[in-house]
Amino acid sequence: MPAVKRHVLILGAGFGGLELATRLSETISDAVRVTLLDRNDAFFSGFSKLEVMLGRQSAEEVKLYYRDIAKDGVEFRKETVTAVDAAARRVTTDAGARRRLRHGRHAGLRGWRARVLLARRR
Repeated sequence: MPAVKRHVLILGAGFGGLELATRLSETISDAVRVTLLDRNDAFFSGFSKLEVMLGRQSAEEVKLYYRDIAKDGVEFRKETVTAVDAAARRVTTDAGARRRLRHGRHAGLRGWRARVLLARRR
């Protein structure tokens, strides 16, 4: 019988969230499944913003969609977190999803807003 994978819920697909999802996928994808939540479906990276400002490219041309960043064991969901109830260990999103946290652990990524929560879908 295969071992049950832990579920890692990453709130925010900024650079910190993307880096964490990538590292988990590349190092322990056999032990975890990752859900990456962000309110946007895409992002703009570094110097691409300059290209838009200078009129060399349109915003649509430089937009990087999360759906195009495929990583083993990582599922992206376009959802806005509407509530985090630390006492009840629950995360709620605008899609009506409620995730009960098995553990109160989270990792604050310095300088970024991403938070990691070990979760169990409820």
